[in-house]
Amino acid sequence: MTQGSPFGLSPNLHHLETSATIAISQEAKRRKAAGEDVIDLGAGEPDFPTPAIAADAGARAIRDRPTKGSSSCAPRRRSTCRCSPAVAP
Repeated sequence: MTQGSPFGLSPNLHHLETSATIAISQEAKRRKAAGEDVIDLGAGEPDFPTPAIAADAGARAIRDRPTKGSSSCAPRRRSTCRCSPAVAP
């Protein structure tokens, strides 16, 4: 049983492996603690600011393009769109 829980883990969970993302984050943390200069691209927030070109492109995409529905529902293809009734023409 897991500590603090009256329930044991499901046998279905025994085949699971460690998350690669978590493993990368743990290795980055270990290397930082060892004094290495590390840019951690694992889980969580990046340890550097978003580059202005990326932030500007994201803001422009939100401002200039529709943000509802999938790419198959782009305005130029609405006549063939098979989305939910709220999005379809």
